Amino acid sequence: MSIITSNSPGTITLTSSNDNVVDITGTTADVQGLGTSTITINQAATANFNAATTTFSITVAKPDPNIIDTDGDGVVDANDFVIDDNRIWSSSQFRFDTDSWGLTFNKNKSNGQIDEFYGNPATGYVTPELDSSPIGWSQDITWKARTDLSWVSFTKTNGVVVELERGSNGVKNINTRGDKATFNVAENNTGSNRDGYVYIDYYYKNKFIISMRDRIKQLTEKIIVALSDGTSVPNNAAPDQTLGACASIAYFSGGQTFPQKIEIEIGPATGAAELYANAYNKPDRFVLVHGNEVKIDTGYVTAGSPSTYQTQVNNALAARGLPNSTVVNDQIYGTGNEGLFHQWTKTSTDTKAYLYIYAPLGGTGWESSVSCANSNLNNIRNLLKPGSGD
Repeated sequence: MSIITSNSPGTITLTSSNDNVVDITGTTADVQGLGTSTITINQAATANFNAATTTFSITVAKPDPNIIDTDGDGVVDANDFVIDDNRIWSSSQFRFDTDSWGLTFNKNKSNGQIDEFYGNPATGYVTPELDSSPIGWSQDITWKARTDLSWVSFTKTNGVVVELERGSNGVKNINTRGDKATFNVAENNTGSNRDGYVYIDYYYKNKFIISMRDRIKQLTEKIIVALSDGTSVPNNAAPDQTLGACASIAYFSGGQTFPQKIEIEIGPATGAAELYANAYNKPDRFVLVHGNEVKIDTGYVTAGSPSTYQTQVNNALAARGLPNSTVVNDQIYGTGNEGLFHQWTKTSTDTKAYLYIYAPLGGTGWESSVSCANSNLNNIRNLLKPGSGD
């Protein structure tokens, strides 16, 4: 509470004879505990005012726990909590941490961030953690969860806070005595309330202490993180190569990777474009992503006999926890070398495209290239050269 006012502009200093009862910061006195303290007030002289000194005594006694105004708003109401030991507490003495989030999507289309993601059905949780309190961890310190978002529904709305302990190295170690605030996220791809908060209200013996909130937002633009069969598309991974393709068509080659990501500069122009993908004999998969859309997915293609490699590919995919995938001959796209060219339309002005090559088998070799829109469509053909891998 602020306790001093004066018509003099002279500097005011305060001291407390017992900081355990009343602690002074500037001209504000904060009650710390039971007892008596003498407060001394000194004000410096100015041109128009003399120096002055005065004292007064503050006695802090244990209140009736049924009428205590713990939040200091002058009203005893549901926002106050009952104190039943020899200290008087304020909500600032309780510290909580609600930054422990988790979210699992039922569909593999998200950037994986709890506070900003593309709207797909999901389940998640907030872990209401107790950092510190005047009485330490207690099952009497509880939480309730709520939100004003129509697409978030809590499946567990109340519980005991999780105890937060710190080891000697400062690392947080979470004790399992508390409860998580679990919730479901519904798909909301066309709704307007995409941005809001989830709230955790904390209580001591069912009396309100403090509220904390965390933001949760649905993106309007889908971010590709997996193909339809569950194969990962690592959007956040650093590309293995970063190459330009407009001024001079970039030409790529490589071996066994799963995947190799290549970032390609293809300029802002829109229109017809091409992907050249040559897997040679051992099957490889070429996926072109632009503007958060999969533009080309060749599947596992080979210039040899698909049946020769089908079992090997399925075994390699199973080892990665992926389903079987049919190997096809890349000549289905045309005749001769033209079977290696895939037409696509650049509809976004996004200047970067991303090429992912999935090569599941050892000893493989492939080559690929991407054209810019409406230009250099034949330049890739001029770059064709024999590969060295199988």
